[in-house]
Parts: sequence; structure tokens; C-alpha cells
Amino acid sequence: YVVANEVAVCVGCLLGLQVGTALEDSSGDGIWRTAMMLGALPALVQLIFIFMLPESPRWLALRGELRRLERAAAWLGLPEEEAEGLRRTALEASE
Repeated sequence: YVVANEVAVCVGCLLGLQVGTALEDSSGDGIWRTAMMLGALPALVQLIFIFMLPESPRWLALRGELRRLERAAAWLGLPEEEAEGLRRTALEASE
């Protein structure tokens, strides 16, 4: 997953340079504002979607919150073996 992140950063930089070059060829003094707004769009999308993410199943397991752990594991599609290990951790933490 680290490689995918690095590739996404590099592709984003490349696209940013291409957009900047395309906007530079346009006429007008306010073009830099357009480039700044375009750069803010991915951050705004991420800000919206971050509120949809559940709590970390591992964190919920350590706190002993079994019901929320079950929902988060199902939503994230965790493998059954990993979810079972987290359930055991949650039960030990709640004792």
C-alpha cells in the first residue's frame, strides 16, 4: 500500500504541473486562483469522506466495544480470521 500512495503522489504532482502549464497559456491575471481551487478539490473530497469512516477495529477491540467492532469489521470487509482475533481481544479487554 505504501507504493500505491507514492505513485498517487507522483501522479498528482504530474497532473498539477500539467494543469499549471495549461492555465499559464490562458490569458488573465486571476488564473492562479483557479489553480489553487483545483488543488483544494481533492482535500475537500477527502474531508467529506473521512466522516464516513468507522473507528479502527483494533482500537475498538482494545476498548472492549464489541458491538461497534462488529459493525466496523463488517463495513471494512475484514477477513473472518482477523475479525475473530479482534473479537477475542475485545472480550479480554471487557473482562
